[in-house]
Amino acid sequence: MTAGTHIIELVGASTTVVEIPSEVFFTGVLVAFTAGGIAVVSFLVITLVRTWRPRTRERMVNSHALRANLVVPEDLRPALEHQLAMRVRGGVLGSLVGLAAVLMLLRPWEYPPPSLGLATGPISLGLAFLGTQMGAIAGGMLARRSMLSQAVVARVTPISIADLVAPAERRMAAVAACVAVALPALLLVVLSLPLADAPESLALSAAPLALLGLAAGALYLTLPAIADRLARRRALLGDAAALAWSDALTAQSLRDLHWAVAYIGGLAGFSALMVIGTAVSDDSAVASTIWINVSAYASIILLLVMVALVLVRSPERHVQRTLWPEFAINPQ
Repeated sequence: MTAGTHIIELVGASTTVVEIPSEVFFTGVLVAFTAGGIAVVSFLVITLVRTWRPRTRERMVNSHALRANLVVPEDLRPALEHQLAMRVRGGVLGSLVGLAAVLMLLRPWEYPPPSLGLATGPISLGLAFLGTQMGAIAGGMLARRSMLSQAVVARVTPISIADLVAPAERRMAAVAACVAVALPALLLVVLSLPLADAPESLALSAAPLALLGLAAGALYLTLPAIADRLARRRALLGDAAALAWSDALTAQSLRDLHWAVAYIGGLAGFSALMVIGTAVSDDSAVASTIWINVSAYASIILLLVMVALVLVRSPERHVQRTLWPEFAINPQ
């Protein structure tokens, strides 16, 4: 094997070794990366443009109303269309910022590109996902304070995060935050042991995964404060129906953040769990392979079960059930 080549072994009746020059290999990777990026950006631009179409905006409101189980008074519809369109626009712009951050992280134009080991994928996905969620929240905030009528209903009793986000989603985020902090920390401990012998490319993942886990944990701890601030800054000013929809929009922003914690925390914990399985001596390669496969499948099954348990409870209707039963489309 010579420097600057990638080796591909084809095993069949005989073994064939194909040497691919590194320049050719990385050029192919760069072309694929560029094509994928163009496709994603094109989709985002089309989504952005469609938010100005009246039919698309009407579908946004109808779909959100069915999910939240809240009646939409006709006088609220223009303001809701504006609110939801601004959320989508903010999400699109946030996605573009997230993708730009991923691009600066990966730098595929460099040879060799920088590597964070197994943490590269989770951090890239986490940046893109968090950019989308934060952009959607920012878009919603920019569209707030729309005055719908002179009759403004005020809230006597303040509400908390428990009134806005369903218990299942709050528990999901709490578990994900704990996993995000605990497993990368365990990975750092395992790698510090004398018997640890993880490949250098995977050992590089430890510190970035720990930082990603801490970021997920920190975001989770700030959720009550974010909820309090969003609840005090109403999205819509007006009568009781406007207040109900203001709560629903605030709840959607908070739900986005809870799912961001769950997603990023799950990625960090899952990746740390797989790296732990490689932190063994070469004599235990079989055990390492078994660990990686078992942990991967077990984590995926656990994730699917958790998501199913959360979604089956219709958490998007929590605000209607707890705060505004009188505005339900389908009374339960």
